[in-house]
Parts: sequence; structure tokens; C-alpha cells
Amino acid sequence: MSREPKKNLKKLVYTTVRGDREMNRKLAILSALLAIIISLFCAGTVQAGMVVLVEQERYVQADLLWGDPDTGSYEEHTLDSASDYGLFESTVSLSKQLWYEMWLWASASQLSEIVGATVRASGSAESGGGGTWDFAEGISSFSLTFELTAAQEFSIAGSLSADGRSSTARILFTGPVGTILDELLHPDFSWDPPMYAEFSISGVLEPGQYTLVALSTVDDYVSGRDPSSSFSFVAEIPEPSPVILLALGMGCLIARNRGRKWKRRELKENE
Repeated sequence: MSREPKKNLKKLVYTTVRGDREMNRKLAILSALLAIIISLFCAGTVQAGMVVLVEQERYVQADLLWGDPDTGSYEEHTLDSASDYGLFESTVSLSKQLWYEMWLWASASQLSEIVGATVRASGSAESGGGGTWDFAEGISSFSLTFELTAAQEFSIAGSLSADGRSSTARILFTGPVGTILDELLHPDFSWDPPMYAEFSISGVLEPGQYTLVALSTVDDYVSGRDPSSSFSFVAEIPEPSPVILLALGMGCLIARNRGRKWKRRELKENE
């Protein structure tokens, strides 16, 4: 046999082996990419399942009541509320000219947004005017109930303000262990100065159901001062970092592969 056929045979074998290696390398890269995609998907599913929104109630309201015992009383009412968990931005107001230059009025506003595990909200209420038998009320109310399926870090920070004896501002956060945060501003006397408070809390929440409430109300008129109140806060359950997400996803993928191996083993044993 001549040497030429041997060279061609070696070349053919080398080319085939090289092609197989290249193919295996490409398959390994594709497998790694697929594993990363599946990992991130599994991790995203884990994070999405940590916070389950249960119920929300967000609204702004204004009410007026005027008149006297001799001539009778009259009233007006207006309200706007959020229909879902999306952005809620609303202002309601009422005003009534009673006589000459005397007015009765009330207003309330709110801007709140629930995006995943982050909540941003601010609200305010004001009222004024009227006489002895007149009444003006403004309400901005926020309430969110959610459930945690696993222990998770959290943080809440914001501020409250209240000015006038009939003004109230409050934030309340409760859970399975009871009250976690409760800040209340409510001036007792008409001569009390405006009140302002900041709050900030963080920690770890255990699995269970939680309710977060913020309220701003004014419900009367104090001579010489128009009452007002407000709240503002950001509540957040941080998302895991990309490294943690990848680790969670890889764990999901490994568990999935182990499950398949166990099924194959059971099938072989039953054959």
C-alpha cells in the first residue's frame, strides 16, 4: 500500500475528530446558555411567588354639610377609588358659597403605585370655612394586604404631617406577629403647632399575611385655621441580586434533573 492513501486516511480521521470536537463545543455552549435561561426563569418564578397581592383599597373623598336647625341641612359628597393595583392618581374637591364671602370647602388627593414588591404612596387632605353648624371633611386612604410565602427582608420609610385640631395622619403596618409599625399624628388642641414626623423601619418578615395602611383626614373647621394632613412613604421588599437569582435558578434546574434521574431509575427497576 502506498503512503498517499495512509496520509489521506489520517487526514480524514483528524478532520472527523476535529469536527466532532467543534460540534461538542458548540453543543456545550448551547447547553450552558439554555441552563442559564432556565435558571433565570426558575429564579424569577421563585421571586414572583414570594409576594402575593391579596387586596387593595385606595380612595379619596370629600364631604360638605351645611345649614342650621331652623332651615334644615344640606350635603354634598364626592369619592374616587382605585379599581386595580395599577397607578392611582386622583384629586377630589368640593366648595360651597354659604353667604357673602363665606365658603365651605374640602379636598383630598393621592398618588400611589404598586409595582411588584415596591409601593410608593403620598396623600393629603384639607378643609375649611363654614360656621357653627357647618362641616367639611377630606379623606385620603391607602390600604394594601399581601402575603409572603417565604421569609424576606423589607424596608418602609416616609413622613407624616398634621396641622389643626381635627387633622389626623397615620401609617399602620401589621402582620402575623401583630403591629410592626404604628405612627400617628393628631393635634389635641387648636393652639397646638403643626406636627411632623419621619419614620424608617427595616428587618425580616416571616411568611404570612400583612396589611399596610396610610391615612390622611380632616373633618372639621377650627376658627382661624384650616386643618390639613398628609402622608408619604416608600415600602419595599428588595429583589434578590442577579447572583442569588442565578443560584436559585441553578438549584431549581439541579432539582429538576435529579427528579428526572429518579424517574428513569424507577422505570429501569420496574422493567
